[in-house]
Amino acid sequence: MQIAIVVCALAALALVAHAAESPFNVRPNGRIGTASVTMEDGSATCHFQYQAVGGTNEEWMMDIQRSRGHVTCTIGRPSQASYLLFQSFSAKLEGAVNRELSFAEVWDNDGALLQGDAFVLDGLSVNMGKNFGGILSRVTLSD
Repeated sequence: MQIAIVVCALAALALVAHAAESPFNVRPNGRIGTASVTMEDGSATCHFQYQAVGGTNEEWMMDIQRSRGHVTCTIGRPSQASYLLFQSFSAKLEGAVNRELSFAEVWDNDGALLQGDAFVLDGLSVNMGKNFGGILSRVTLSD
């Protein structure tokens, strides 16, 4: 019985291996800023590029993990909505197994998913679309 429990626990750990997270500050100075997080084993990296204005610096968080053969990256403000206006953003997976994103979500401050052409998928990237309104609180992408 104990061996079965240990085997199940090891299998669960293998499903989400080498995850990493990294805090970063979004600086609303109108300049292009960047942040990255790399899995502990170095197998994949998530990059975030943005340009924002308004208010003061905000602490955001990036995390990356591999689960069931897919790399997932989440970028966002951990505890509250952002009060910044984003002039541009893009997020990209590097080192992913697949050549295209299978999933991407972009959220506004009201907890609503952005729809239509507010963002564009391009290979392993998600970018600001022509009808992006500047409000961003979280981006999730997965290969």
